[in-house]
Amino acid sequence: MKLSGNHLTFTSYTEAIGYAERMKDGSPSAVCMRNSTRDFTGTASYTEAHTLATRGWAEGRKAVAAMSARIVLPGTVVKPEPYMDVVGDGGIDIGAACIGLPECMHAWRESEQTDKRQRGPVIRIAFNPAVSGGIDAETVILRGAAVAALVDALEEGGRRVELVIEKINHNDSTGTDFQITIPLKAADSAAQPDQIAFALLHPSMNRRILFSLTAQCGPAGRSAARGSYGSASKLVPTDADLFIPRLDYTNARSFSNVHEAHAWVLARLADFGVTVEEGQS
Repeated sequence: MKLSGNHLTFTSYTEAIGYAERMKDGSPSAVCMRNSTRDFTGTASYTEAHTLATRGWAEGRKAVAAMSARIVLPGTVVKPEPYMDVVGDGGIDIGAACIGLPECMHAWRESEQTDKRQRGPVIRIAFNPAVSGGIDAETVILRGAAVAALVDALEEGGRRVELVIEKINHNDSTGTDFQITIPLKAADSAAQPDQIAFALLHPSMNRRILFSLTAQCGPAGRSAARGSYGSASKLVPTDADLFIPRLDYTNARSFSNVHEAHAWVLARLADFGVTVEEGQS
């Protein structure tokens, strides 16, 4: 974990969930969120939210699978395959290196079936889970399912994707932003369905887990936590190829039903040059 100004950055999803659990009794916002209603957070308690965050959310996985099943790519496209070698550009496996294995470097090789025309640079997707208070849980879930299905489809189409949470809130009293960054998926690794399902889809990721971290986000976060959780910021990170902004009344219609969410995924795939079977709409 690293704090720089009003920006709290974690090295992994697991670290963030553990830190939120450790601090859940230490901030005014966290104490309040432990007692929030199921209608607002999707869980009966902070303990239930933490259990789902660590063990996975079966309903969320089913929602992602249902959304992904609606997206059909033409032909058979096999994703680039990771493997271990003595050299490679995908990073080092610390565990393998520590026990002396020479094949401790992540590398990539193309399957014979890979459509090279759809290969390209790594796509960095930043997801802001901030949600306006009046947005219902069903809309939050549909947006998350759409984003997760987009990641699956991009990788099925031969693109590598890096996925990161960028929770950006605004302190209404001081006029400053505070931010939480949590990596969810590296470009050289497969998505973890349990983590993705909870982190992207479940209302408690924002309304319990991330709210419990509000007071840890420097002076702006601490100040906001004394009376509220701040409002969703309009700030856009500059290092993302695609930024999924806060969910509010200006964009909630895009995820108001399955058909709208599916159309959103198809539009984003088109933005990155990934085609789908004709007839999808």
